[in-house]
Amino acid sequence: MTNTWKWAALIYVALIGLLLQIGFTDRRHRDDYTPVPLPAQSRNTEQSLQDAIVAMNHRTTLAVYEQSGKCSPAWNAAAREVIEAFNRVNSEFPDHPAFSSILDPARAVIDKGCHDPLLLYIYGKALFETQNFGATQNYQAAIPYLREAMDGFAASKYPKILTRHAPDLLAQCLEKTGQQDGLSKTRQQALAWTVDALTDGSIKPGEEPIILDTQESLDQIYSAPLPELLDALKARKLETLYVSRVLEGRYHISMGWEARGHVSAKQVTPNGWKIYHKNMAEAEAILVPAWKAHPEFYEAPEEMITVAMGRREAGSTRMWFDRTVAARFDEMSAYDAYAKSINPYWYGSCDAMYKFGLECLRTNRFDTQVPFYLWIMHDSIRDIDHQAWSRLNVYPQLKVMFSGYAKQHVIGHLDWKRYLHVAAGWRYRDELGAKDIILAYGMKVDADYQQAQSAGDTH
Repeated sequence: MTNTWKWAALIYVALIGLLLQIGFTDRRHRDDYTPVPLPAQSRNTEQSLQDAIVAMNHRTTLAVYEQSGKCSPAWNAAAREVIEAFNRVNSEFPDHPAFSSILDPARAVIDKGCHDPLLLYIYGKALFETQNFGATQNYQAAIPYLREAMDGFAASKYPKILTRHAPDLLAQCLEKTGQQDGLSKTRQQALAWTVDALTDGSIKPGEEPIILDTQESLDQIYSAPLPELLDALKARKLETLYVSRVLEGRYHISMGWEARGHVSAKQVTPNGWKIYHKNMAEAEAILVPAWKAHPEFYEAPEEMITVAMGRREAGSTRMWFDRTVAARFDEMSAYDAYAKSINPYWYGSCDAMYKFGLECLRTNRFDTQVPFYLWIMHDSIRDIDHQAWSRLNVYPQLKVMFSGYAKQHVIGHLDWKRYLHVAAGWRYRDELGAKDIILAYGMKVDADYQQAQSAGDTH
C-alpha cells in the first residue's frame, strides 16, 4: 500500500470516529433545544400541593364522618380531634406530629363506644406505625381493629381512596405476623378498592398528583406487585387514565434499569441494552400522551427526564425538566434527575452544573428549596473536582443563598441550613465570618462552631 493510500485510510478512520463521536454526544445533549428560564413567579409549589392534600383529607375523612359516620354526643368532640390530628400526621408538612401522638386519644374514643370504621382504622394505623423495629406485638394488636374497619368501610359512604388503606394495611400486618389465613382475600380487596378509587368519584379533577406523588409511591400504591395493579386497571379498561399511564411508564423505566443494571455502560450486556431500550421506548409511548393530555401535571414529564437521558428520540432532558417545573416549580426530584443528566459522568460538565445552581439561586424563591440547589451542586462538583469551587469563587454566592433563607421563618430544616452557612465559612477559610454568623443566629459559639466545622469538613 502506498503512502497516499495509508494517509487516506487514516483520514477515513479519523472521520468515521469523529462522526461517531458527534452522534454519540448529540444523543445526550440535544443542543437544538433552547432552555426556558425557571418560572420564578410560579405559584404551583409544594405548598399549593399541601393545601390540596389538606382539602382532600378533610373531604374524605371528617366531612364524611360528620355527614354519615357513627356519630354520638358521647364521643363526637373527641372523634373530631382525633380525625383532625390524623390528617395532620398524614400530611408532609415539615413539623407534622408523629403517629404516637394519636395512639392514646384514638383508643380513648373507641373505649367510649365508638366503632366508626374511620376511627378503628386510625387506631390500627397508629399501632402499625408505632411498632418497635424487630417486634410484632403492635402488628398483632392492630389486626382485629383493621378487620372491623374493613368490614365497616364496606357498608359505609367513605370513599375508596380512603378505605383501600384498611385491607392493604391488614394484609401487611398478617404478613408480618406470619398469618396466611385470609391474606390472599385481603390483598384482593385492597386491589379492588384501589381500582375503584380511580372511578368512584374519590378523586376530584386536579387531585391526580396527590395520588401519584404524596399518598403512595410506585411500590406502595398497592402492596402487591405493581403488574397486578396494572393488569387490573387494563381489565377495567382504565389504562388510559392519567394515573394508569404514569404508573405504567414508571414500571417500564424500572424494568429497563433492572435489565441494564446500575453499572457503567461498558459493563452492560447486549441483552441488557436491548431490554433497556425496548422499555424506554415503551415508557415514552405511554408518558408523552399522558403529558399532552394533562400538561398541568408534573409526573409524566418528570419521568420523561429519565427516559430522555438514554433515548435521543425522546428529546432534551432540559425540555422535559422545563415542562415539569412549569407544572410544579419546586418538584425537587425533577431537579435531581436533570442534575444527573448534566453531570460529567453522563457527558455533562461541572460548568453546566454550576450554571444550573446559579440559575436556581437567582430565582430568589427562598420560600422553596430551589435556591438551595446551589449548595447541592456545590457538593456534587466538590466530589468530582475538589478545586473547582475555589476557582469559581462561589463563597459569595453561597452567602447570598444562606442570607436569603435566614430571612425565612416557615421553611423546613432552617436550623440545618444555618449550620451549613457556618460550615461554608469554615470550608472557605472565613473563620471570623463563620463566628459572626453564629452570633447573628444566636447560636452557641463554642459548641455550634465545632459542629459546623464538622459539617464543613464532611459536606
